[in-house]
Amino acid sequence: MSNGKAKYTYIALAISAALTSSLAQAQQEDEFKGIEKIVVTAQKRVQSLQEVPASISAFGANEMKENQMVKIDDVISATPNLSFTPFSEADPQLSIRGISSTADGVGGDPSVVVFINDIAINRAGGANLDIYDLERVEVMRGPQGTLYGKNAVGGAINFITKAPEEFFSAEVSATLGDYNLRELKGHVNFAIASDTAVRISGLTKDRDGFQKNLVTGKDVDDANTKSIRGQISHSFDNGLDVLVSTEYTKNDTAAGSRVPFPIGTFVTDGYDDAGLVPNDNPREVEPNTDGYFKRDVSNSFVKITKELDIGTVTSLTSYRHTKFDWLQDLVGLPISVVQLKTVNLATEKDKQFTQELRINGLSMADKLNWVAGVYYSTEDVDRTESYDRTYRFLSTQQPLPGKSLVSFPEFDQFATIESKAVFAQGTYAFTDKLNVTIGGRYTVDDKDIDLAINDLLAGKTPGPDEIFTLAPADEVYAITASDSWSSFTPKIAVDYQLTADAMIYTSASKGYKAGGFQSAPSNKISAEQSFDPEEVINYEIGAKTQWFNNKVRLNSNLFYMDYSNLQFFELVGTGADSLLVVQSTNAEIKGLELEMLVRPTQDLQLGFNYALLDTELGAYINAAGKDFTGNKLSRSPESSYSLSAQYWLDLAGKGTMSFRTAYEYTGDQFFDANNDPVVGGESGYGLLNASVRYESTSGDWNVTAWAKNLTDELYRSTSITAADTGFARIGNPRTVGVTFNMYFE
Repeated sequence: MSNGKAKYTYIALAISAALTSSLAQAQQEDEFKGIEKIVVTAQKRVQSLQEVPASISAFGANEMKENQMVKIDDVISATPNLSFTPFSEADPQLSIRGISSTADGVGGDPSVVVFINDIAINRAGGANLDIYDLERVEVMRGPQGTLYGKNAVGGAINFITKAPEEFFSAEVSATLGDYNLRELKGHVNFAIASDTAVRISGLTKDRDGFQKNLVTGKDVDDANTKSIRGQISHSFDNGLDVLVSTEYTKNDTAAGSRVPFPIGTFVTDGYDDAGLVPNDNPREVEPNTDGYFKRDVSNSFVKITKELDIGTVTSLTSYRHTKFDWLQDLVGLPISVVQLKTVNLATEKDKQFTQELRINGLSMADKLNWVAGVYYSTEDVDRTESYDRTYRFLSTQQPLPGKSLVSFPEFDQFATIESKAVFAQGTYAFTDKLNVTIGGRYTVDDKDIDLAINDLLAGKTPGPDEIFTLAPADEVYAITASDSWSSFTPKIAVDYQLTADAMIYTSASKGYKAGGFQSAPSNKISAEQSFDPEEVINYEIGAKTQWFNNKVRLNSNLFYMDYSNLQFFELVGTGADSLLVVQSTNAEIKGLELEMLVRPTQDLQLGFNYALLDTELGAYINAAGKDFTGNKLSRSPESSYSLSAQYWLDLAGKGTMSFRTAYEYTGDQFFDANNDPVVGGESGYGLLNASVRYESTSGDWNVTAWAKNLTDELYRSTSITAADTGFARIGNPRTVGVTFNMYFE
């Protein structure tokens, strides 16, 4: 858990020396065209990244391959003010500019929405998938209330898969690494007619666990994934294009376990009472129960485009089915010594249907570029979640010394959720340099929920030292409730092209996330009461610039976000009565984001990203009477940055070598609104990654040796506070491996 300053200095000196040498060389390389142009569709039309007046990071297929970006958290680490918290495999949490959602029940929604081919994944449990055969990834920071809508109040991440092409190509990628990593992925693409093409892609991945369960001897936090995607496209003579895609993914792993880190008296008192010493290795856990995560995800969509005189009509129809079964020990300690045992079990089935119909066009002598459309989604979510809990009072504790409170409540949840929206956005070119963009979206969300709590200990006989309770619930109940919310989310942006290589912009936009219902309320009154929707207004100014004949790209922005009814979960209470409940308050968020890419020569590329973030909760006093007013939002480090350098070496007709290193620093952060730096936060840490690649002369194959977290930095990725102990998930250790790619045409 070092502060990374020494590593930062070494890397900065190396980059400075390489840059000085390469800029001199670049003066004699007139044929070099500089940084590759990035094309995005963030505004539902094809544009250069430098033309879009918004905060967007984009990664192409080649960049992701060279940088070993194989999971969503690899994309996140290279994007300013974007973070990923693996709260659990079933409920991962994404955060942009400090905005995230920790809701895990059927009544809530994510604040950062993951899209695949412009189709929203409404449940977090189906979003954290392995990345393969992608065209690009686009990360849009800030509220996306107009064009993306569906609760993207913090931002959106859009994965665009490679579509079928009317020529033959194939690729095979094989990876071997430590922890017995074995991964095989690839694709085959071919035409079956002059107007019809097929693309089949697949992945299989296995890895041993990063943690070891000392009680059962089994690995924890491993990987086992299999996925296949099939696509077929057809172009009709009348200008109608149809793309049909279907995909299936299966996971079967031992879920990651939490571990006490740091270890406080909440844990040591239990070990002292048993005459034992706690294990202090955070990569070794001691639960009596092994966790698991089993997930099946199937997804099919049809994309239809048709050219008309008025513009291009696009229809997106999608059906998605996600099913998972998950168990995690939230304490990671043996029952014989632990004061609090909590085993969390959840099963969930989600059926999601979405339909979007939009039209893009040009009007007013091509000065107005516009898009308009309608959106509809419906989903049925069926979730059962239980908490197998034991709180043991020690011999020195009151009020029940030597006794154990045992509870096993089960929350049965079912929700039907509908979202309907109409949207439009237009960009008008007043001059060759001045553009004004105005847009808006009107959204209506309806939620119907059935929620019941059962006592799984009912009818059983307690042991001589046990007392049965329903904690953290207060009563057995069953309710049916519904609510509806609506919002108009406008956007206005003005951009001005100062020169051919410099654009400045300013914008104001509104974001909205629907209200909902708590996932595990303790009583009937709380269960029936919905919470209000979130709303945010984002003000932003920025610049997108290129310098020195496209050798340097520098994009930057300043933003201020005024948040209302921010929803977050807080653990209220300690021990048997502790419960995660939804809280709400206002917040102010402001910050800076900077992305810089330098390509002085064909052989060298340097990158630098930097983010500042200042977050502040509004007036808020929790149920225990603690005043959190002015505290920082969770997962919102004040500063973070990344540095990268890549050098290509021509081997004089014998192929090419490339060398890449990247350092990613995350500043001090908290995991909850309590802002306890010891048990509820993590001090700044840095991760150093490196790779060496050889590519054949023909370009038909390459091999890469890579390492992630090269210095084996130890850090917490998330933590739940119980008294003076944090029950944490530990970040991935150092991993090394070799990847071999072969291409066929």
